[in-house]
Amino acid sequence: MANDFFEWLENKNIRVTRLGFGRLQNDIYLDEFKYLIEAKGNIERPSIRMGIGQIFDYEYELIKRNENLNFKGLLLPEKPDDSIIDLLKSVDIKTIWQEDDNFICSENWMIS
Repeated sequence: MANDFFEWLENKNIRVTRLGFGRLQNDIYLDEFKYLIEAKGNIERPSIRMGIGQIFDYEYELIKRNENLNFKGLLLPEKPDDSIIDLLKSVDIKTIWQEDDNFICSENWMIS
């Protein structure tokens, strides 16, 4: 799924990078947009909770560098239940999922 997302972004001429914080490295960073995205292989709650923690950990590291994010997202292989989307929204994290050859975001984003 993450490789499909990389290819989808590259087809839109969007460069994908990763951020490193010592031994930690996030999954997807879109520097031109200041988008931080973590990918999870399933939509089960333990994975969602881990993703939330990872995103906040990386955001904290960026704050220490005096850098801000425009977007925090969790990439999932399919659309989760609305309760998961609502949970993520409550902590200002957008939900992204794959539908066929496209990627959908729960809220507006600059990629179409």
